[in-house]
This record gives sequence, structure tokens and C-alpha cells, in this order.
Amino acid sequence: MAGFTIDFGFGRNVIRGARNVTVNGKPFGFEVELGINHYRGTEVSCLDQLSLAIDGAPIAATDMLFCVNGKLVPLNRLSSMYEEYWAVLDTASLLVLNRSLAEGSHQIDVTCVVRFTKLGDGLFFSSDNSGSKRLELEAPRELAPYLGTQPRREVEGIEPAVSMYCYTLPFVTQADFGVEEIFAEIARLGISRVELVGAQTFRNYPSPLDNEVAEVLALADKYGIEIYSYGGYVESVRVGDRDYTHEETMADVLVDLMTAKRLGATVMREFFTAEMVPELVPLAEAFEITVVWEMHRPITPSSPSTQALIQALQQANSKWVGICPDFGVFIEQPAPAAYNNYVAQGARPDLLDYIIASRHAGLDRDEVTAQINAQGGGRGEAQAIDDWYGFMSFEPADLDGFKAMLPYCRYFHGKFYGIDEAGNDPMIPQEALLGAIAATGFNGVVLTEYEGWQFGLDDAAAQVPRHLQLERRILGRPSE
Repeated sequence: MAGFTIDFGFGRNVIRGARNVTVNGKPFGFEVELGINHYRGTEVSCLDQLSLAIDGAPIAATDMLFCVNGKLVPLNRLSSMYEEYWAVLDTASLLVLNRSLAEGSHQIDVTCVVRFTKLGDGLFFSSDNSGSKRLELEAPRELAPYLGTQPRREVEGIEPAVSMYCYTLPFVTQADFGVEEIFAEIARLGISRVELVGAQTFRNYPSPLDNEVAEVLALADKYGIEIYSYGGYVESVRVGDRDYTHEETMADVLVDLMTAKRLGATVMREFFTAEMVPELVPLAEAFEITVVWEMHRPITPSSPSTQALIQALQQANSKWVGICPDFGVFIEQPAPAAYNNYVAQGARPDLLDYIIASRHAGLDRDEVTAQINAQGGGRGEAQAIDDWYGFMSFEPADLDGFKAMLPYCRYFHGKFYGIDEAGNDPMIPQEALLGAIAATGFNGVVLTEYEGWQFGLDDAAAQVPRHLQLERRILGRPSE
């Protein structure tokens, strides 16, 4: 397919401004604002070339992010942004990280070619969207200003918090149960700190619009709620035909950090690797937000990824990165609700009991499957094997491994699937886990996180208070 390039004569609008950017008032980088040399906008995927030079020195593509419609995109991902539209009247920008420009004027050169309409006979045209201009820097701007009004409150001892995730079932299934209803329910329990899951709460995740963040913060103020922790996700599987790059991963972390900053969060939960720790430390310190890796089942304290991360944290020796163990890692018994669900699917209780005993005895999954099939097991038993040898696996809790990692833990996900009427957890050794935390003199948050809803139980309103009471009993904390 052949093409030709057209200059539409709007080149004076290509480079619209430049300024340094700050985080918490400290230098963080700079940005160059861009317009389109065309009479109409374009899909971002049509940016065939995009490069930047400052005072004659080229900027590496891996040091830049393209910013459009409030979203930050690594340059190597632009070709996949088919649905993102850059409108002709809107300003995009190139954000350059980890360097600032000296005050005064700078020569800015942008090379940009935008692919446009296919004309037929194998022909298409492109718009030359390049520009050169010498500009005086404008006043710096804060990259991710906090949009709320309430200051952070210092944690004293071991304090409770509740994840908004506890209320997933009504949030997803009931049109009249949203963020406000969750905040009202948590405030009713006398709890002021929450964890907000970005991918669940914001329609425009991972880059929520300012009005989305402001709406959440207004409701938080109304109910006396502090967004203590922000739950982010590095969706490393979003690119189906290749592995996620390091640059893409760090860009996702930066985007989540910006949202956490706008929410006023103290901690951000994220998935990252040991290799990322040296780069994460200065980033987290700049934002003054502790970034933690969530150790989540099926990963355990002895898993290679956990051990590699602990070694990296030892070397970093920084309060700004750490681990958040999810108590679901320490499941010792299957969920009673899950057992009942398998029976409802037609599973025989005697075969389910055999699977449980085999799991505790350390029998191989294939061997158990063969035995169940030989005894006439069906769909319910097969699902139980999938779950109990997979995401909901159980075995004696590795309490020694848990204790060994406590120096690197910044807060905890107090996962549970149900507290019985006697106030006990039949699945997870809550007393041993909480007791180990308290024995270290830990000063921080243990977050109540209910996940019984995945078994179809719409009882968070009853279960969350039970878990809070269990924590108070174990830790010797008086009721609020």
C-alpha cells in the first residue's frame, strides 16, 4: 500500500506549550503539549511516528509517555489504541520522566506522522504533524494533586479497616447499592479507613476522570471515610500476542500511583516483581505512597517469587515498598459454602470428603481424579478438584514462613470466607496470624476482606462485623 504526506498548514498549533511537572512539589519530569496539524482528529493507533528532542538532544521513547484524554500510554502501545480518539481541538502531551528542564527557553522539536484515510487503489495519505519551536517554560504543575480536603491520619497500633471489595455481590448486582451505600455501611460499623479497588469502582480505570475521583472523595467526606489503600492492577495479560514489557508495567504502576495520590491514599496494592523494586523505591518515595505486592493464593511464603521479592526488599531497605500478605494464602480447610455448592451440583459427600482427606495427605491431583472417576464422580466432584487443587487449595498454614516475612509487611489483607455463629473462622487460623503480627509490635492496618460472596452468599452486612469482632477479641482491642 503506497501513501503520500500532506501538510495541512496548522503546524503552528503542533507544539502548544511546555512545563516542568512536580509530585508533592518536587521535580518529577516535564511535559510538552501537542496539537493536531489537520482539520479533524485521529485514532491514537494512527500515530505512525512520534519522537521528541529538546535543545537538539533526542529523548528515548522508553522515557516518555503519551497523554491523551487523561490516559498515559507507553509509546510502544500506541499502535493498539484503536478506540482512543484524539480530537482536533484537544491537547495531548508527551510526559518525560525523571528529568526536569532548566528555567528559560528551550528548542523543542517534535517528529510526528499521522496515518489517515485510505483513498482506494492501494493509496492512503498521512498528515505531517511535526513541529519545531523555541518556547519559554510555563509555570510548573503538580502531576497528580490530591482532590480531597481531609488530611491523612496517623495509624496508632494495629487499626482496623474494611475493603470495599467485601460488598462486591450487592455492588455488582444491585443498581441501588453503590459507593455511597458501601461508605454508609462501613461508617455504621465505626470504621473510617477503607481500601478502594480501582478496577471495580471507576468506569475509566486505569485513568479515572477527575470528576469520578472527586465524586468518591465527596462521599468519603460525607461519611467520614479515608481512602487508606488503593487497589491497582497491572494487567500483564492485556497484550495477547506477546509478553508485557518492563516499560509498560512501570507505566501502569505510575498511572495507578497518580490515582492513589489524587485519592489521598497512604498505601497502594499492586502486583510487581523483584526486578522492579529498585525502580519502584524512588517512584513510591516521590509520591509518598507505600507500594506493596500482594502475596495471594496460590503463591505462598515459600514460592520462588516471594523469596526473590523478600531478597530484593532486604537489599532496598526502604519503607516505601513491601508486602501485603492475603490471609487466603493460609487456608487450612475448604469453605463450608463451597462444599454445599458442590453437593447442590450433584457431588456425593463421601467423595468430597475423600478429596479433602487426599488434599491433606498430599496426594497428587491426577491420582485423586482417577480415583474419583473410578468411583463414579461427576461434574460436582470435578469442580471441587479444580478448586481445591487450584485457586482455593488448602494445606497446613505455613506460619513459620509467615513470621519470617513480617519485617517486610506494610499492611495485611485479613481475608475470610465466613465467620461462624460462635465467632470463629473454620478455614483460616486467624488467631495464629493476628497473634504473630501483634507479637512484632506492628503499627499499621489489618484490612477486613470478605470473599464469601463468591459462593453466592449475600451476607457481607452480617459477616464483616463478625470479622471485626473476631479481630478485637484476638488483639485485645475494645469495641468501637
